[in-house]
Amino acid sequence: KLVALHRFHGRFAEECAALESFAERGALTPDQTERLAQLLAAEGRMPRAVEVLRGLDEHLDDSVERPRRFLFELLIDQGRYAEAAERAKRWLASWRKPWLAAQMTLRLATKAPLAEARGLAQASAILHPDAQLYLAKSLAEQGNRRLATALLLEWPYEGMPLNKPNIDGYVAAAAATGIPTLIWSRFALLRSRPAETEAQALFAEAIAAEYGLSSIALLQPALPDAVLRRR
Repeated sequence: KLVALHRFHGRFAEECAALESFAERGALTPDQTERLAQLLAAEGRMPRAVEVLRGLDEHLDDSVERPRRFLFELLIDQGRYAEAAERAKRWLASWRKPWLAAQMTLRLATKAPLAEARGLAQASAILHPDAQLYLAKSLAEQGNRRLATALLLEWPYEGMPLNKPNIDGYVAAAAATGIPTLIWSRFALLRSRPAETEAQALFAEAIAAEYGLSSIALLQPALPDAVLRRR
């Protein structure tokens, strides 16, 4: 009741002090512990807020998101990128939400060095392979060309069918990086596989859609007649 009264009357410093006192006795609920971390952060006591949320993270059910996402943000703001990445990998494996994996990866990538950002991006791609091209394109559009390239260099991904959506998605993501060799090297790889004539044609169409018909006008060797007649 004391904590609620302080909050109701806008006495946030007193609310924070009361919550800290109860926290020392282990008497806070998870929601109250999260509230304490919010107040600590608002007062600029970031290390203490992180400490509180770390302790909360260890006791929450795996499905709980909100306080963990808050901890993720504080860790990034404090420059603790490796810890943010490692915790996010564990959380995302439980949450299984592609949009959230992409959001957290993009957020970390705005601040973190390549190594930490790449670790989370690769973990996200493994968890959600169908969203890997979307993630790579989003990273490229955000300006993280090196990280996007690291994901695209592994294409075609194991188990991914070489159909129109996946080929179009790859070409669009590669084009977003502004690195033409990502497109032409993968096209050359497909063209070295005689059994992949349909995928070759789909890739050529994706290039033409991105850069215009003139970009494929002088392909050598030309695509097989049997493939061209079906288009």
